[in-house]
Amino acid sequence: RLPRCTPKQRKHFFAGPVACGLQAAAMLGKRTPVMKEGWADRKQNTKTVVATVGYQVYECVEFFLEPWSMHCVATFLFMFLFRLAPLLCCIGAMFLVGWSCVVMTRERNNPMQDNKWLGIGLLMLASTVLGTIEGYDGYINYTGQYYSALDGRTYHEVEPTELAESKTDAGEIFWAPDTIVDVTRATGLVVKDTFCVAPIANSNDLTGNVEFWAVGKNCCRYRSSFDCDGAGIQTETPQAISYYTYGGLFGNATSSDTHFYKLAVEQAKADFGILSSGEVKLVHWTHDVEATKASYLWASVWFYIGHSIWNLLINILMGSVVYLYTKSKQQQNQEKADALANAI
Repeated sequence: RLPRCTPKQRKHFFAGPVACGLQAAAMLGKRTPVMKEGWADRKQNTKTVVATVGYQVYECVEFFLEPWSMHCVATFLFMFLFRLAPLLCCIGAMFLVGWSCVVMTRERNNPMQDNKWLGIGLLMLASTVLGTIEGYDGYINYTGQYYSALDGRTYHEVEPTELAESKTDAGEIFWAPDTIVDVTRATGLVVKDTFCVAPIANSNDLTGNVEFWAVGKNCCRYRSSFDCDGAGIQTETPQAISYYTYGGLFGNATSSDTHFYKLAVEQAKADFGILSSGEVKLVHWTHDVEATKASYLWASVWFYIGHSIWNLLINILMGSVVYLYTKSKQQQNQEKADALANAI
């Protein structure tokens, strides 16, 4: 039950009404400020209230700021550093999980604090797991594509009938004249998303072996349609960047889009009687290599910012719920302790 304001407090022009309201709020945390009733003590009353409210705000922010920081670190590790040090990123994620578990067990023997740190620790653990998943997803779809084009070799005057096995380390490919994306033999494989593939061939000879395939997602129909990346733009020098064929976090190719693109290629081969000499190479067709690389880089940055903001809002909501719950439990524990002390 919250205390009522005294008549003298209500008469005060500033310190009285403000102090009454905030004194009641401070009682929820069991940190009741000592309020003086004289007009001359208005300044001291205001300082006391500000200090109390400041602690309450800090305590509330603690419930969403710490979990949010864990999410940002985990997402950053897997989005931007996984290419350079995958093992280090995994160790970092394990450390964040361990730290969350340590926070959950903090002051477990103190009945006034165990609910608080358990709630904060659970929020930190959930944010770490979510940040790891989102960071890995952003790496596969954006950052990994950028690094693949940046770190690979550049090849010029490449004929589409050349063996793809000789270009496994390619990052950028500049095609020979008359190289086109053969839209008439494009195929779309529908697995939740539509995985689109189309053979790259010489416009003067569409019957030769197909070693390179342009790929894209959700940019084609089931047959003879392909509008991915820059396939519909005519340029003097056709270009492409290598598709990042990452097999998955644990080496399982079925966990990535690569598996579905290869299934679409096999389906196109069977439907149109297309032949290949061996392992084919998947590429993103483009009219401007540098612009495409920059688009992947900026997409990864905006992906990181967007998901960080989204997680901050979620943590504010969930942190507020957990904060109110823990404060209610602490108040109940305090009331039980007071009742026990009075009984003794």
